[in-house]
Amino acid sequence: MVPSRIEDALRAVMDHPHLRLIGFRCSAGSGAIDDAIGLMERVRRDYGVTLTELVLQEDDRADLGEVVDEALDEACARNRYPRPSVVFAGHPAEPGLSALTES
Repeated sequence: MVPSRIEDALRAVMDHPHLRLIGFRCSAGSGAIDDAIGLMERVRRDYGVTLTELVLQEDDRADLGEVVDEALDEACARNRYPRPSVVFAGHPAEPGLSALTES
């Protein structure tokens, strides 16, 4: 279930003609990545838009690349979603899905 504040934000962006949603930002943990890919699939299903970017907030794990790669493989396969481009950001994120990315 998507929290209503995320659903409200999605609707606001999708209903605005001058904004184009391209992806989400979340923490680099596997649970957050799974939630983000699930939400990306929901956007594709509900709005007909395939989001192509996932911005991950880095943490200090030495095996971060391996963890992210495995989490993306599993989440994309489970949701039958194409693997998005991944960008690492250096500032810590709030837990879970913390922001929408717009361009």
